[in-house]
Amino acid sequence: MKNFLNFHRIYYHPSNSYIYLYGNMDMEEKLAFLDEHYLSHFDYLDVDSVIQEQKAFGACRDVTLEYPVAENEGKKRTIPIFLITWLWKCCMDSHPGDGI
Repeated sequence: MKNFLNFHRIYYHPSNSYIYLYGNMDMEEKLAFLDEHYLSHFDYLDVDSVIQEQKAFGACRDVTLEYPVAENEGKKRTIPIFLITWLWKCCMDSHPGDGI
């Protein structure tokens, strides 16, 4: 639980976020509101949240893992989980017409 809370404290922080405002509004007023009621309640954190590129596997993988079941669910209850994933080209590196 301690690791989870520490992760949340670092990565779910205004220093690691984007705030989008949309529409016809007084931008100075909205920014002042955000600062007064939200941003000014936090100190700046230097967060390294760069997601490293994952290299593709050389071949398909089939992995079977077991996971714990809550004590009150007993051993007879099983919940199968099927997961299939693909590694896509990074959209940040694309240009119009690349055809991601």
